[in-house]
Amino acid sequence: MAVSKNLFPVTVDRNVAVAMRDGTVLCADIYRPKANRGFPVLVERTPYSKERDPEKGARIAERGFVYVVQDVRGRYASDGEFGAGFFRAEHTDSEDGYDTIEWAAALPYSNGNVGTVGTSYAGWTQMELAHVRPPHLKAIMPQAIVANLLDREMSGVLRLGRVLWWTINTLAPDQRVRAKTARPTEDVSEAERLWTERDRGKWLWFLPLQEIPDDAMFAMGPHWRHWLENHAVDNFRFEAKHWNIEVPALVTTGWYDQQIGSIKN
Repeated sequence: MAVSKNLFPVTVDRNVAVAMRDGTVLCADIYRPKANRGFPVLVERTPYSKERDPEKGARIAERGFVYVVQDVRGRYASDGEFGAGFFRAEHTDSEDGYDTIEWAAALPYSNGNVGTVGTSYAGWTQMELAHVRPPHLKAIMPQAIVANLLDREMSGVLRLGRVLWWTINTLAPDQRVRAKTARPTEDVSEAERLWTERDRGKWLWFLPLQEIPDDAMFAMGPHWRHWLENHAVDNFRFEAKHWNIEVPALVTTGWYDQQIGSIKN
């Protein structure tokens, strides 16, 4: 397939502060075309670090979009307290998403049209903001996210290896960094190496699961125990919220991504 050579030069603004309605400041990186006109904006809100894939931002911006990638509340550069949103009754992801969309629409290089992109958790953040209807949200493109949490977890059967791995190796390392602990598992890649070489069998065979030490999943112990206690509950609750979504949605997944419940979206 031929690729257009009419690409824009790109500029990047790092750690741009975005104030939420409660005063909490979230940080975003903005990749934008260098041109004296407005462009549509694509927003991604992620707990996995906005700096994870800079090439993605550059590719989007050079094709004529402003790409805003934001650390969700309590992750990486953003202020506030993190807890996996779909397990916190008091989470603010709907409000944070709404405020971010409206802030993005008002950027001086925006044309006022905002869409969202992202996979997995960044798909969840899209579905969670769409039902509150930000006025400038025009479309969403969530990937690999199901409508019902029980579809993801195989009808209420906890996928222990996946959930425990995600908690220890993906969520906990940044919590260690934020707490300024001098531990070898502050880095995600190092945490994954230690899991493979040292810890996998220890924690997968540990019983009772509720008593896995908090230090093994720094600051994520309450999240882990809540998941164990509520693994047969649909904490997404998207199917009821879908009635309030008015914008077009392109929902995609893979046959082998174990996200077949995405078609309910």
